[in-house]
Amino acid sequence: MTGSISEVAMKRAFLLLVLFLLVFPASVHARTWHVRQDGSGDCTTIQACIDSAGNGDTVLVGPGVYCEAVSIANKSNLVLKSQEGPAQTKITNYFGITFRPCIMCGDLLGENVIEGFTFAQCAGFFVGAAIYAGQSALTIRDNVFFDCGAGGIDTPGLGGAVFFDGSSGRIVQNTFHYCNSGLGGAIALQSSSVVIDRNVITGCFGGGIWANVMPIITCNDVWGNSPSNYLGAITDQTGMNGNISVDPMFCGRTGPYAGNFFLNSSSPCLNAPGCGMLGALPMGCGATAVEETTWGKIKVLFR
Repeated sequence: MTGSISEVAMKRAFLLLVLFLLVFPASVHARTWHVRQDGSGDCTTIQACIDSAGNGDTVLVGPGVYCEAVSIANKSNLVLKSQEGPAQTKITNYFGITFRPCIMCGDLLGENVIEGFTFAQCAGFFVGAAIYAGQSALTIRDNVFFDCGAGGIDTPGLGGAVFFDGSSGRIVQNTFHYCNSGLGGAIALQSSSVVIDRNVITGCFGGGIWANVMPIITCNDVWGNSPSNYLGAITDQTGMNGNISVDPMFCGRTGPYAGNFFLNSSSPCLNAPGCGMLGALPMGCGATAVEETTWGKIKVLFR
């Protein structure tokens, strides 16, 4: 009798284990995929590793310039991040002929993340030249968006860098400069569930941020955008919830095409009152010497 009960208990335990593996496969099988252009990783392109990755996986991208139009669809809890940060890792579709967004996201569930890249010269015909998020949950953080543009003469476009279409998520601690579109030179939102926090948005055409419904906007420096910093349903946020509008004092910005977006030691974005550091990159020039370190170590200080 005792043996029979023990056998039943073992069978139940086995069935529970099988059920757990079926319901929570990502927690068991999550892995990191390495993108290396020299062939030393799992893939030489971002798209190849995205296609191979499963739910809950991380795609870690090594330094380099990646000329791709990446598509991410039907994933959940996927993390796409660079190994060495935006100063060393660039994504562009400038040399392509399709003019699809540099990254197009569709039907993503959970908490998906795009982190630590420079998106430069991304071009799109209609919306979100750098990142398009359609019906997705997405966090965009610690990226630089430079000289990205959506639309043309006959198609004004929405979101020169980032466009959220019916999506939710967070746009956190990024730097946007010299991006352009018909509406929302940096960011355009057709969604009510987006938080915009601790970004630097400067010199964009088509306005800094456009939205059809008021999002949550906190601790941003939105400055020098044309025709205005905020458009659509967004009233001027300067002086509210930690938002400011001042020159961020980039290290290398001598004109619209300069690309050094580290902050001067005198920048008001290094330690904004009540907010901390704004933008994707820390101090990189000025009177105070900078101790050599890694991008990862620097970012941890401002989490």
